[in-house]
Amino acid sequence: MKEKLTVPESFTGELWFYSKEGFLDHSHQAFLHRHDELELNLVVQGRGIYLLNSCKIEIKPNSMVWLFPEQEHLLVEKSLDFEMWILVVKPSYLREICTDHNSQVLLKDNPEGNFCRNLSNSQFQKLTGYCRDMFAVKNDRALFNASIGFILLAAWAAYQAANSASLVKNINPVIDKVTKLIIDGRGADELSCLAREVGLSSNSLSRIFKKEVGISLTTFRNRCRVEQFLDLYGDGRTLTMLDAAFEAGFGSYAQFYRVFTKTMGGNPSDYRRDLMNPPLNPHSPYAVSRTAAPTNAVQ
Repeated sequence: MKEKLTVPESFTGELWFYSKEGFLDHSHQAFLHRHDELELNLVVQGRGIYLLNSCKIEIKPNSMVWLFPEQEHLLVEKSLDFEMWILVVKPSYLREICTDHNSQVLLKDNPEGNFCRNLSNSQFQKLTGYCRDMFAVKNDRALFNASIGFILLAAWAAYQAANSASLVKNINPVIDKVTKLIIDGRGADELSCLAREVGLSSNSLSRIFKKEVGISLTTFRNRCRVEQFLDLYGDGRTLTMLDAAFEAGFGSYAQFYRVFTKTMGGNPSDYRRDLMNPPLNPHSPYAVSRTAAPTNAVQ
């Protein structure tokens, strides 16, 4: 799913701090997503697992992860103490600052290779210090915009100097096929039928899927169905919620209601209300439901 991030028009990018207290969890990790902006993650503490294309990446403190515009990614698992800085940069600004040979790869949509590294403590502390300083000047647009370019290029230099790669594992080809079938909406509704389609028993498919992806197959499929519902329902002017839910693969409104509420953190009626009248409260479950991060992450 292609996300539209909440980057102010006059800004060259954005910076957020992801934490349990300051980040609306479902908005970042509910769905496989991508966006036009280059994204940089710096893991401050805790551990997590990213699903990226056909790979699973284990991240930990001092991990640096680069996510490119055509790379669909999903934070499928994280510890309770997980925290990270998230920097995104607009394509137009990237073209302005990535002018030498070493930085040209940052202009690509989906470059080959592994762009995850574990930094030394000194490298990491320097970069996160820059992030804290940058966040403190958010009200100064010119200084904030200039800081984005500085931090991006400093992070890229640190990445090139790092010699410790994050643990990256290729997903089992069968499970990779299953995830693509589900995402594309071509997978059978019944687990038993989907299992037969890839030559496994239902129990084996469920067990291997959980091991490979980090979440249950049912949870993954439900998230994909909610994602499909959001795309179909749009602004609510074309389809009713019930019609969009059925088209997204839900068998009944009761099932849709239960899955939607669990995935999105609020019920469908509240979503429709807030869609028509955007909430002033930034902590509303839907204030940032279609973005990668809230604007109130750190105060």
